Amino acid sequence: MAKLQRISKLDAAKRQLETAIKLFLNNADPVSIHTLAEASNQLLRDIGKEQGIVSIKDKFIEMTKDERKKEMKILLNEARNFFKHADTDPSAILEFSPYQTEIVLLDCCMTYKELMGEDVPLMIVFHAWFCAEHPDLL
Repeated sequence: MAKLQRISKLDAAKRQLETAIKLFLNNADPVSIHTLAEASNQLLRDIGKEQGIVSIKDKFIEMTKDERKKEMKILLNEARNFFKHADTDPSAILEFSPYQTEIVLLDCCMTYKELMGEDVPLMIVFHAWFCAEHPDLL
C-alpha cells in the first residue's frame, strides 16, 4: 500500500506546473499539458487572490468591457472546461490551439514567482523559451 502524502495546494500547483512544462518541452500530448496547466493555474489564481496577487488571466478579464466579461471568461476557459466536462455536450468537437497553453503556462510561472518570490529553474527555462519564441509579445 502506498504511503499517504501531505500535499499543500501550493505544492500541488507547483508539481502540476513543473510536470506540464516538462511535457510541453518534450512535445507531449497538448490536451494533457493544457489540463495540467489549467489545474495549476486555478490553484495559483485562488491562492494569489488571498494574497492580493492578480494573475494575467484575471487582469485581462478586469480590462475587458463589462458587457463582454462573461463572453471573455467563456472564451478563456473554453478548452479547460471542454477537457474536463461532457455532461452537456458529450459529442462536441473543439477547435483547440495549443498556443493557449503557452499563455496559461506563462501565467502560472509569473503568478508562482510573485507568490513565492523564488526562481524555479524549470519555470525560468519556460519563461526564456516563451520570450525567445514570442519576442513580439514580451
